Amino acid sequence: MKKLIKKIYIPIFLILVFFVGGEFAKRLIFPYGMGLRSMLPEILQVPEKVRKIKFCPAHDYKVQNRFEFFSYKKINNIFIGDSVVERAWSEGLFNLNYKLIAKSGMTIDCTTIIVDYIKKIEPKNVIIYLGGNDADGQSNYGVDDAINKYQIFLSELNKIKSISKIYLLGINYSTKKRRSSEYVKNLNDFFESVGEDEKKIIYIESFEKLDFRKKLDLKLTYDGEHLKYHGYKEWFTYLSKKIDNFILE
Repeated sequence: MKKLIKKIYIPIFLILVFFVGGEFAKRLIFPYGMGLRSMLPEILQVPEKVRKIKFCPAHDYKVQNRFEFFSYKKINNIFIGDSVVERAWSEGLFNLNYKLIAKSGMTIDCTTIIVDYIKKIEPKNVIIYLGGNDADGQSNYGVDDAINKYQIFLSELNKIKSISKIYLLGINYSTKKRRSSEYVKNLNDFFESVGEDEKKIIYIESFEKLDFRKKLDLKLTYDGEHLKYHGYKEWFTYLSKKIDNFILE
């Protein structure tokens, strides 16, 4: 009987550690787990829906639902990104003046379904951190295709009258096992060239301290790509020097 109880309770305990533990991970109290609140949007979704965007691993309906949630009101400042942005959890945690609208797995291809939502939100300033998943190989297309898709996206954003500034964040270099450095460099070079040509678009180069190609700083990152609480503090402090009113006073 005792053995049976152990067989039942040990898996339950491990499941609780994994999910509940993620709630503490944001403060670096406990380093493992997904976090219950990060699972809720997925739990509430209908399990199977047709994917419309070919190279959008996050699934287009999940990206769409994330932006739909915020599109009922106007927001002055929005920060669009993938899991690196999403896992910052909350702008309130870091006193940011930007609403985080991100989805784990977002590739550049996912941008084709969010422009209409941005029009509804009518932001004044937009920060974009997209391209990391493409450099990881999830989009399955080359950097030239990625740049072409980015050009279309930026062209659409430029047409939105409410937007006064678009901040393009350079993709952080990850460990060589996770991400193609050449892909990242080519994307960042493109971002820089656009920033030079367009007054509305401002390029912010990748934060050197988050370059984990040579050394994995476990105080800042779990895996050489996603950040811990101190990693976000370092990154956001850096961005606050480049972006006006990024952090609330």
